[in-house]
Amino acid sequence: MALPMKYDHAGTRWVRCLDSRPAARDCGTGGAGCRDSHAAARWGGWAGMAASSLSSYAGGMGNRRINPERAYEPADVDAVDLHILTELQASARLTLAELGRRVGLSAPAVSERVLRLEETGVITGYHAEVDPKALGFPVTIMVRVRPAVRELGRIAKIAQEIPEIIECYRMTGDDCYCFTMHLRSVERLEPILDRFTPYGRTTTSLIQSVPVPRRPLPLQP
Repeated sequence: MALPMKYDHAGTRWVRCLDSRPAARDCGTGGAGCRDSHAAARWGGWAGMAASSLSSYAGGMGNRRINPERAYEPADVDAVDLHILTELQASARLTLAELGRRVGLSAPAVSERVLRLEETGVITGYHAEVDPKALGFPVTIMVRVRPAVRELGRIAKIAQEIPEIIECYRMTGDDCYCFTMHLRSVERLEPILDRFTPYGRTTTSLIQSVPVPRRPLPLQP
């Protein structure tokens, strides 16, 4: 279960130099990681910022909205962007300096790329992954729901109202919905299912183990 993290920016001064000039491009003389002089000129005050964590940098991501008209457009990313995303998927707490070292860019240059990936909707947020069992939720359940006639929308609304349901999918097939929930005990299952049964047929499965846990996308060739 992934929970969103919020960060305190007290004492941290962020400066974003987004002027009308084109973004700095890789010059090609030093490989894909080489940036031209524009990046250094625009980010000259970043000496102390390099040690700042990307966790703090991402504090404002929670309220950002993606343009739905661009939701299915392929993102304009290159090999360096994919390398950045691979590193961030493995650990979003990397400092800008360390992230830049791993991908062959300066801290200002890598920060500019991360900002662009956020603004184009490629990076949608930064989260802490927690163990539900360690927090008192040892039971994991998957439920499929086949709504009754004209009750399709009601199922999704009920799922949104139950905090133990951490994700809900609309899908094809006879069962229109599938959702996952973490429970403190099996006894909690019955009252939750009772909210759905008047409006459709439920099929419940108890998760025994997770052979393939949530993992990063395979972005690198």
